[in-house]
Amino acid sequence: MALVHEQLLEPIRYLTSLPSKDVRGRFIASVAADFALDLRSEYLDAVAALTHALHTASLALDDIEDATQVRRGHPAAHVVFGTPLTINAACLSIFEACTEFSKTLAAIDCPLDRQLTANRVVQEELVLLHVGQGKDILWRELSYVPSLSEYREMTEGKTGGLFRLIARLLLVLSPLATGRNDDLVALSNDLGYLFQIMDDFLNVVSPPVCNGLSTGTCDDFTEGKASFLVVHHCACVGANDSRLRLALRQRSADCNVKLQCWSLLVETNSFAFAVSHIKAFSNDLTNRLQRWLDRDDGEVATLIRSLQDRVPTAALNSSR
Repeated sequence: MALVHEQLLEPIRYLTSLPSKDVRGRFIASVAADFALDLRSEYLDAVAALTHALHTASLALDDIEDATQVRRGHPAAHVVFGTPLTINAACLSIFEACTEFSKTLAAIDCPLDRQLTANRVVQEELVLLHVGQGKDILWRELSYVPSLSEYREMTEGKTGGLFRLIARLLLVLSPLATGRNDDLVALSNDLGYLFQIMDDFLNVVSPPVCNGLSTGTCDDFTEGKASFLVVHHCACVGANDSRLRLALRQRSADCNVKLQCWSLLVETNSFAFAVSHIKAFSNDLTNRLQRWLDRDDGEVATLIRSLQDRVPTAALNSSR
């Protein structure tokens, strides 16, 4: 029976084995250190295990929902193990992670009121995660391009959800009152927003190289995704120019179609806008942290700078 159970979770173990930047794990350690939450290592380990499991499961499901073939430079889990087994493994992993988190809090003698609140927070954030992801999928299926404000609200659920879950759980489990609860939740939402913009930008920043064959670059165009750059482009051209919308609606892997999408983003300076937004937003976040902590060398600020470093230097310089 144990062997069967291990086989059921093989798609998740496969994803876990792939290289990862572990941004969320670093966020846990950074928040706990910067805001002096005085949390026992058992609490930090429990939150880390939960969020790692939820993130990995979300990747497996996200790749299926987006028909993505590659994850972290390797075949996506559903490509290797099939869609039915991967879906089941992801759902099983989520349920088991939540159960294990609850058991761990009880085992380490976490006060009952904190246990109940922490479990409620997990349930709330899982709902918000699915709502955010659902909006992204629905817009794609309807070929709907949201406004910038709608896009930002979506990222708070889809990408900010796990950051916010981490912040809320650390605050609930900490024996200290920081007076920064709202600030930490806002920081988590903003970090998710920044992370999603950078992810959108990096997916399409390099033009596809057309040689008569489809390429693996600019997958967001093939997905028909309403990314940050697409949202900006459509806001610039208005309803009378539907070239990009129609191209995205094709969901084409053809290199020439993807090159057309890329060129249309260049026409509206959407790449430059994304880079300038990343720079300005990153600076605003680190400045806020500096005011809160009364220093500029905090761990969260360092994490934000490392995220900004993912954007090519040439792209950052070109926005000046």
